[in-house]
Amino acid sequence: MTKIVFVNAYEVPYLGTRCLASFLRKHGFETHNILLSGNNYVPVEYPSAGDTRAYHVYKFGKAHECNDMRTLTDRDFQCLELLIKEQQPDIIGFSARSVNNYLIPYCVPVFKKAAPRAMLVAGGYGPTLEPELYLDGGFDVVVRGDGEEALLQLVQCVETKDFDSITRIHNTFWSKAWGGARNQLCDQKKDLSEYPAPLSGDPFFSYIEKGKLHRNFDPALTFNNSYFTYFGRGCIGSCSYCSGGQWSLLYRQEGKKAYKRRNRNIESVIDELKALPPRITKILFADEYWALSTQKCREFFELYKKHIHLPFWAYLDYEQMVANPDLFELVLDAGLVSTGIGFQTGSGEFALKYYNRKQNYEMLLTYAHMLFKNKISVNPQFIGGNCYETMNDFLQTVNLVRKLPFSIEAPFFCRIQSTKLRAYPQSSLRELAPKVITDPMPIDEWYYRAILLELSRIVSEDKFNEILNIKRYRNKPNELQRLYHILLFNLQYAHFTKLIDEEKTKNWIYYGAGSAYRRNKHFFSALNPKMIMLDQKYAGTEKVIDGIPVTTPEEFFASNKPDTWRFMIFISSEFSEIVAKKLLRTYKVPFEHIHSCTSCFLSPFAADLIDQYHDPTFPQAHA
Repeated sequence: MTKIVFVNAYEVPYLGTRCLASFLRKHGFETHNILLSGNNYVPVEYPSAGDTRAYHVYKFGKAHECNDMRTLTDRDFQCLELLIKEQQPDIIGFSARSVNNYLIPYCVPVFKKAAPRAMLVAGGYGPTLEPELYLDGGFDVVVRGDGEEALLQLVQCVETKDFDSITRIHNTFWSKAWGGARNQLCDQKKDLSEYPAPLSGDPFFSYIEKGKLHRNFDPALTFNNSYFTYFGRGCIGSCSYCSGGQWSLLYRQEGKKAYKRRNRNIESVIDELKALPPRITKILFADEYWALSTQKCREFFELYKKHIHLPFWAYLDYEQMVANPDLFELVLDAGLVSTGIGFQTGSGEFALKYYNRKQNYEMLLTYAHMLFKNKISVNPQFIGGNCYETMNDFLQTVNLVRKLPFSIEAPFFCRIQSTKLRAYPQSSLRELAPKVITDPMPIDEWYYRAILLELSRIVSEDKFNEILNIKRYRNKPNELQRLYHILLFNLQYAHFTKLIDEEKTKNWIYYGAGSAYRRNKHFFSALNPKMIMLDQKYAGTEKVIDGIPVTTPEEFFASNKPDTWRFMIFISSEFSEIVAKKLLRTYKVPFEHIHSCTSCFLSPFAADLIDQYHDPTFPQAHA
């Protein structure tokens, strides 16, 4: 039986190859998926300058890089070679986005050495948009667009050794060694019910990370106990910088049927989630945008609430949520704990001119505040680093950021994200604004502005303008980064000191007793907590911690009124969103009674700042 090994790099969800593997297994073929490093975003002290292959993102008050070659080592590729040799595939399928194009000269030699007789197939956004790059780099064939039918036919031809028909399969583009045929795309199938749910399960996957090989290990069921899936394919948007909205255009250019968006059957998604192992505690819908009618959305979340009811993340339809408060309540009750909002820029004129987005900022801000009031972690997303962005455009974004919800206790509960602009292949922005390619904004300037966005939330407008006039911060953004963290720490220190002084006579409960609690219990000791609350699965047999009785939410709220207690959450931001929402909505604790000692205040770097903390004066403006 013909066997295909799929290889992904960095893509923790690796939904494309999981879907392809599931489809091929449905037709009786053997597959194995390999994930080469799941390290999507890596915090860095300073973002790489020059011609970098990485995404650059500023989030959680720190610069991050994605898909940087530094995260892969010779040992990783040795593990990849060993694993492919063990699998002995007839076909190797490499799935990639455009940011992974640079991996071609690293992976192809490994593939050929490990399985010299295997056919090398490339697919995904990168190969579809730049097929010649992959064919010239050593791949035998590129599968363009949707891959199920084309790949199935290709595997069947290899199985029967029908090498005459194989080069005529639709959606395929062949190397010169195979005749160089570039075959047309076929019509997209509108009904996704023909495709099974994405494959999952340890027997079908292996994982390589930091030079270690993990055989029979499915990261989709392991990373943070979260599971990635999708509700539909395609994006209804047409953003100028993105290739996603252009996908259907590829088909139409060849006179084929294509759809901006195709959704899966509601019941099939529910059935997929029902089959997940008990260790999964969070669902992440990887759709570019939730594109269901209000009726269908309501039907799905009623079923999700009844049968799944796990915390989840999804890009929802902002306007749909604001216009339908009852649906929003249903979504909250079903399990929404975090989401994102694509602001892109605070200048409506700039957004329309360069990004082909007509923004309704009033509606977006309303949605952000609705989420925040319900303890839903929200990620307002902005695009920085556009060389056409004037300082006036940027300051409009600053003014918008100031209108977003903010808590000094949990500054990253509404966490600003600034992604450096990267115009993808065949995106219209390349022609509309060619300087983003030929003369991009220097990375230092992007980094400087990204820090300013975060800083604008914790200082007055006058202080912000004072900082804006300090030239050395523009030349040395790391100094501005350090100033931001010191100011934030000082504000948090003052806030919690005041809270302790004013509220120490109240009835307090600590939620969580892990490392965050251990690092900070002395600072908050004056609150004199009456109990430590732990979720049932963490409570174990412990009845007392540090002389304080231990309880679970179920035990406590069965006999106590929630409005007579104060709660301090000692859990990292990744999970504090779930705890905060549960206290608010499940147990009806008043919003103002829920406090959180956030990741910023608790993080290791804060210890260095504590040593320096002597109420430092604000830096004076100077040339």
